[in-house]
Amino acid sequence: MSADSVSPPMRSPFLQGLAAAFRSVFAYVLFGTFVGIGALGHDFGFSIWWMVLSSALIWAAPAQVILLSALGTGVGVIEAAIAVTLSGVRLLPMVVALLPMLRTEKTRTRDLLLPTHFTAISMWVESLRLLPAVPREQRIAFCNGLSNRGRFDRNSARQVVVNFQFAVCFFGNPFGNGLQTSCACQGC
Repeated sequence: MSADSVSPPMRSPFLQGLAAAFRSVFAYVLFGTFVGIGALGHDFGFSIWWMVLSSALIWAAPAQVILLSALGTGVGVIEAAIAVTLSGVRLLPMVVALLPMLRTEKTRTRDLLLPTHFTAISMWVESLRLLPAVPREQRIAFCNGLSNRGRFDRNSARQVVVNFQFAVCFFGNPFGNGLQTSCACQGC
């Protein structure tokens, strides 16, 4: 067997999608967005553990801003939940536009649950740009990797803690609402 006939092992479509996500400008945009969300949560007096939980449970950043703003200003939990739910309806047309690119004749509905749940604007834009070059049978796994970038950078507990502390240490209390600002880093 010659060395020419041995091809390098192909990475899984999921890992290819994950790598594409980290090469996207959206990774930097999301990092900056969540620094702002950390500052907002801090200034409304939410604990760091509450912020970690909300980041793990709420996928879209605008919905998280709605929740923090609503609860931080004294709106009831039911009203805040309705507002967050209504903000998620805006993603439905994106899911509907993306499904024909993912589906094959053998695709089961359960295989589409993750990519439809994790569809966000950044994932949708990158999918429309990158999916035509991905073989159709690998597109679902690719989209799962592309959309789960968020699980590795913005929604991990460590990243939320870092963003929260970064916002407190370097921006202080930008809204000036009288809340006590405390910082766990040295030299603040």
